Amino acid sequence: MAKPKKLHHIALAVKDVDAAQDFFVKNLAATVERPKRVLEAERSVSVFLSVGGIKIELLQSTDPEGPVAKLIERKGEGLHSVSFEVDDVEAAAKDLEGKGLRIVGKTARYAFIHPRDAFGVMVELHAPD
Repeated sequence: MAKPKKLHHIALAVKDVDAAQDFFVKNLAATVERPKRVLEAERSVSVFLSVGGIKIELLQSTDPEGPVAKLIERKGEGLHSVSFEVDDVEAAAKDLEGKGLRIVGKTARYAFIHPRDAFGVMVELHAPD
């Protein structure tokens, strides 16, 4: 597998993306890197912030039955995933599947290693921006 090039971002599941954005901007001098946008397929809205050179994605569900809402229901607000940049998402995912890891939510831009295979953390493989 091509080694991850760098940490791409850390994603947080939140109930109120606007309140979470305000918290990071007011208290940690975050800047908005990508304003709020709807992610139809994921049934959520997303905002990307930058804090000290690290990208943080805030995710809020738009559907009470969506994956972000279900995660918050089970575990509360907090860590959604840790994302690493790879040159070729498809090749990296295929390599990891060959090693017995479960890959979920795969698209051309990203794929996730199931949390049960990664010590309880959903790990994202992300294409370069």
